[in-house]
Amino acid sequence: MPQVGPLIVRPLGFDQLNTILLQMPFGVVQIIATLAGGIVATRLKLKFPVLIALTIPPIAGAAALLKINRASSNAKAALLGSYYLWAFNIVSQKANDVT
Repeated sequence: MPQVGPLIVRPLGFDQLNTILLQMPFGVVQIIATLAGGIVATRLKLKFPVLIALTIPPIAGAAALLKINRASSNAKAALLGSYYLWAFNIVSQKANDVT
C-alpha cells in the first residue's frame, strides 16, 4: 500500500517532498495499530474479534475516499484522514498471516 500512497496524496496539490512527508503518519498509524492489535489479541487470547475490529477502519476509509467531495474547502484534510484510516488494511492483512 505505501506504493499507492503517493498516487492518492499527490493529486491533492502537494509537491513531491510533501507527498513523501505525508507518508510518515501512515507508517505511524500502522505501527500503533499493529502493536495495539497484537497486545489486545494476546490479552484476549482471541484473534478473530481483533481482526474484525481492524477491518472496520479501512472499509470506512475506502468508502470515505470514494464519497468525499473533492471540491469542498476541507477536502484535503478529510481525504488525508480517510487515507490514514486505510492504513489499518495492512495491519489486518499481516495479523491474518500470523498463526
